[in-house]
Amino acid sequence: MELTMNTIIVAVIALVVLIVLILIFTGKIRLSSEGAQGAVKEYTGEKCEIPGTGRVCRPRGDCQNMGGIDNGQLSCVAGMTCCSK
Repeated sequence: MELTMNTIIVAVIALVVLIVLILIFTGKIRLSSEGAQGAVKEYTGEKCEIPGTGRVCRPRGDCQNMGGIDNGQLSCVAGMTCCSK
């Protein structure tokens, strides 16, 4: 059985493209799994100060002075209140 030169060239190009795609996708999967591991890390801090919420524990009355919203104590220590900016 004879293979034409065009068939061999197309097969080689397809093989190279397949190898490049595999390298790209395995690299992307590895990078995204590393990022996911960082996001999965359990947050053990105060409920008020969960990252991304914009809330902080402040002395009572200080929240209104800075123009924030008082969310109640929400795991802040006595005399403090959870304040949203």
